[in-house]
Amino acid sequence: MSYQVLARKWRPSTFEEVVGQAHVTRTLANAVKSGRVGHAYLFSGPRGVGKTTTARLLAKALNCPNAKDAISCNNCDVCREITAGVSLDVIEIDAASNRGIDEIRNLRENVKYAPAGGKYKIYVVDEVHMLTDAAFNALLKTLEEPPPHVKFILATTAPLKVPETILSRCQRFEFVRIPTREVFTRLKHICSTEGFHVKDEVLMLLSRRANGSLRDAESMLDQLISAGLEAAGEPEVAQLLGLSGADTFFSVIDAVKAKDARKALEALASIFDRGANLDEFTDGLMEHLRNLLLIKIHPDLASLVEASSGNLKRYEEQAKQFTEGDILRMINIASRASYAVRRSALPRLHLEMAVVEMSYLDSTTKLSELIEKLDAIEADLSHAQIDTRPGMDRALHKTAAPAPSSHTDDPPQTPVVPAASSRSDKPTQTPVVPAPSSHTDEPPQTPVVPAPSSHTDEPTQTKDEPAPAAQVDDAQAVRTGVAQSAETGDVQKSVAQIIHVTPEYRQKWNEVVEKINSRKKTLWACISGAYFRGISQGKVILGFEDGKSFEQSRVEDKVNKKILQEELAAAFKTNLGVSCIRIEPGREEASEQSAPDEIGNGTQSEPDELSTGTQCVPEEARNNTKKPATDDSLKDDSLKNILECFDGEVIED
Repeated sequence: MSYQVLARKWRPSTFEEVVGQAHVTRTLANAVKSGRVGHAYLFSGPRGVGKTTTARLLAKALNCPNAKDAISCNNCDVCREITAGVSLDVIEIDAASNRGIDEIRNLRENVKYAPAGGKYKIYVVDEVHMLTDAAFNALLKTLEEPPPHVKFILATTAPLKVPETILSRCQRFEFVRIPTREVFTRLKHICSTEGFHVKDEVLMLLSRRANGSLRDAESMLDQLISAGLEAAGEPEVAQLLGLSGADTFFSVIDAVKAKDARKALEALASIFDRGANLDEFTDGLMEHLRNLLLIKIHPDLASLVEASSGNLKRYEEQAKQFTEGDILRMINIASRASYAVRRSALPRLHLEMAVVEMSYLDSTTKLSELIEKLDAIEADLSHAQIDTRPGMDRALHKTAAPAPSSHTDDPPQTPVVPAASSRSDKPTQTPVVPAPSSHTDEPPQTPVVPAPSSHTDEPTQTKDEPAPAAQVDDAQAVRTGVAQSAETGDVQKSVAQIIHVTPEYRQKWNEVVEKINSRKKTLWACISGAYFRGISQGKVILGFEDGKSFEQSRVEDKVNKKILQEELAAAFKTNLGVSCIRIEPGREEASEQSAPDEIGNGTQSEPDELSTGTQCVPEEARNNTKKPATDDSLKDDSLKNILECFDGEVIED
């Protein structure tokens, strides 16, 4: 007798031998036992999962004279003829080659004849979805009301292409892909019975690549035995069948973890050299990453991984080297590469690009960990502010007050900022600097800082007296204000800190921003939302709104501040520091200051006296010896009216 391939030799002879389709075979066996067999069935599902085999088993169960409990004897003439495919009562029609209306008309003419030797005449129409619309229409009436001795079994791999009118006249059974474990078990049973000694990892490779089709797995096993490689390892078998073994995927992912793009590309080159199918390789790579993801999510999901026991341990070890986020990103890259490989004229290029991109990926960090780090940074910054800037955590209200001039009738407006109330009782120093005497008709607008309250015992500075120097922090240096008693109307003279803000400086600042944009994008994004407040005491003052504390913290970072200082030095031709303050959101940036002195030279001047009619009261006055004093005689309405006199903005330290 001629040689018979394993797929035919090991074809199931009973319902119990059908692998992976128990939900179908159990129903059909019960129907035969109870005598409730329908006149038309539709078997749908992937290739090689047992549709035609089950149709023949049903035909034998119906026609075998020795059948018992839906189990045929497989020894009588009827069973042997059906198994050989030569029975006159079981007519198998290939609809792919007999798809016209003429073939269906002949079928309609023949169904009226009685079976030759069995109880039923059974028509098995394979690939029924290939029939033409006219052929389907011709089959409708016969399929709905066939003669009592006729049964129809339609089989298809594309049930969606079958018209609804046909589907509604049949009992439909959906055949599923056979699980890899069951295919592996079946192959191992065949090898044990036939005397083949094939390694488990090789059988698992065949089972995975069969993709749920037992017939495909048996065909590959037949090819392996014919090549004399039954004792060969996985790499040799993979090369024979044009597949990619698990070792290849493990080596590629190991190179990706080591960020060794060269080693990963060399592993791919070996795949190309032996002519492996690139579509199959990308699918195998995604399956490998999927196995890593399952094991990484939870060890119990290892049961869903289709691998031998040896490879399963390798999966567990490799999964420990990645996070879930890393594996998900690699799966996305492999998915895009799979799409490109199938449609590009240069599939190798897209696959190599994907592997290189994986090699250069940075490790992911969970969002919760980032939030914890940001909270820790914010806590450190808040602690540093409390330690180094006592009482400077609230907003400062910057307003403008008119100043009298001995040369003009209309006194110019001088920006005045009342000091904000402090959360701390510790006294703070107030910068005292001499203001320039007024020699012009329009004295320059100069921000001033609040002078000590009239309740203090310290003498008030006059125009002829030099102001003592005081050491303050950068944010306190830009605070200004004028204090006056509401009851006596006495105006105290204030001290000022010159802030250099000119169009020339703003232009240079814009140049610095552009340089940062080309040098470091993240730093540029942070300083783009800052307000350029000017230059004071050799430092550039940047204002940040309340909602931009993160941007401020990034600018104050040591590395970022160093980059910013380098660009400032290049633009302003001198070394400048950087100081960040907070401002109230929704306000316009302060107007440019005029008549600047040298950058950061600490030039100090004394402001002109304000007229006694000016109402400008700070919330607090600060000094080194006493706690801030406030004038209790001022009412809320009075303070509101005073602040409405000025057009200023809020600066929050």
